[in-house]
Amino acid sequence: MGKSLGLSRGAVWKSIKQLTALGINIESATNRGYKTEHILEFLTTEKIKKYLSAQRLSLLDNFFIFDSIDSTNDYLISYAKKNKNTNAVCFSEYQSAGRGRLERSWASPFLSNICMSLLWNFNVDITALTGLHILSGLAVVHALEKATKIQGIQLKWPNDIMWNNHKLGGILIDITGEYNGSCSVVIGIGLNVNMPEKLLCEIEKPWTSINRITNISVSRNLIAGIMLDFLVAHLIQFSKSGLSKFVKQWKEKDYLVGKAVKVATATKSLSGTAKGIDDQGGLLLETQNKTIVAINSGDASLHL
Repeated sequence: MGKSLGLSRGAVWKSIKQLTALGINIESATNRGYKTEHILEFLTTEKIKKYLSAQRLSLLDNFFIFDSIDSTNDYLISYAKKNKNTNAVCFSEYQSAGRGRLERSWASPFLSNICMSLLWNFNVDITALTGLHILSGLAVVHALEKATKIQGIQLKWPNDIMWNNHKLGGILIDITGEYNGSCSVVIGIGLNVNMPEKLLCEIEKPWTSINRITNISVSRNLIAGIMLDFLVAHLIQFSKSGLSKFVKQWKEKDYLVGKAVKVATATKSLSGTAKGIDDQGGLLLETQNKTIVAINSGDASLHL
């Protein structure tokens, strides 16, 4: 390896240590060299764009890919303040301060998963944007079904991508705007693609990844491109006809329906049986006194 790269053994070892520090699992064998747990593939603009239709691609004003960034969502929120009425997408190979809902941290090793955010502008009142998590989740599921052929992927209200009771990914939505005016939305998607087994074992909650499900290394550029194409297509459809089409599709992927759940809102905690979602994307919960309540925001978990 050193001869091929024109480096000393010490320089190779130092580089390996740097990659390990970024979370990449590397196996070593005396007198044989090093081997990564999965194929290391950089995201590239050219490869991702290949999977987008010309019409959807034309709606993106800017395309960013970083080796490292604090947060793709935070980057586009800042970008939107200086670049009004532009649509942009941001990917990063590593996030130093990745976040999920409720300010939870999001762990993602270098060159392993997909950390992506899309900035999209709407010329509608901010109140018209309820339910974006519904169409965003469906975009991820539809993309994965096409790119990986994995069956049985489900959506856990409001923002989790699930497979076999394990979390595969999550969505974070930040909305900036005014009542009676235009607004911008940043949709962040974190998806476990080639998550190292070691890290999966260290995470407290049951998580999984594409490579764990399929037992093969799937191209991240392929998944990223198809996922972005579906997300833009769903946003276009939402702008034209609203949420009704997506509510029907959600019912086929609903992870919580019929299950006992506990929902924590900003002001209280509720328990009951999940009964699907309403026309605005809110969770329908049947409480112990058989009353159906609609919850528009909160954090849902199975009530074991």
